[in-house]
Amino acid sequence: GSEESGLAAKAIRSVLSGAESIATLENPCHSPNEQRWFLMSVTAVGIEPQRGAVVMHLDISPRRRAEQALTALWQETERSERILAATFSSMSDFAYLFDRQGRFLFANRALLAMWGLALEDVVGRDCRDIGYPEPLALRIGRQIVEVFATGERTTDRTDFVRRDGSVGYYEYVFSPVLALDGSIEFVMGI
Repeated sequence: GSEESGLAAKAIRSVLSGAESIATLENPCHSPNEQRWFLMSVTAVGIEPQRGAVVMHLDISPRRRAEQALTALWQETERSERILAATFSSMSDFAYLFDRQGRFLFANRALLAMWGLALEDVVGRDCRDIGYPEPLALRIGRQIVEVFATGERTTDRTDFVRRDGSVGYYEYVFSPVLALDGSIEFVMGI
């Protein structure tokens, strides 16, 4: 009487009638002690008038548990990303991330507002690409390479002309951000 048994019967009838040569159905079959899932496979055998079907049930519980764990991990990762983005975006100081090629991975709202750019205009581009003067773009590029090479943070100062023509004077810090294996995954700037 369950929905799954109705779907299973429909799949078997479909193969027995010749409408399909193979039908599959994933369905839960939980026990009191554990959650289990099976893949039912129905394959036609024989020819009319002796048509039949082989019905096979494969335990796919490990795969389904892995899918559930992956979904939970994905949801937690998305939540962490939202928290991190909200934190950085609410800062009045500039915050940004670089990859090994010196391309932006992220820039917070304060920095984007100063540049007059949207995040999609920045991600994947380097300082030169978004209009930094050549000497400054080269200096920042060298400093990013140095942080990746040494694992040490670096601090510097520069003046900067905003898109509206006004001049600002900024001190910035580039710090390595480590991956789980201890390697430097990206460089964070504040």
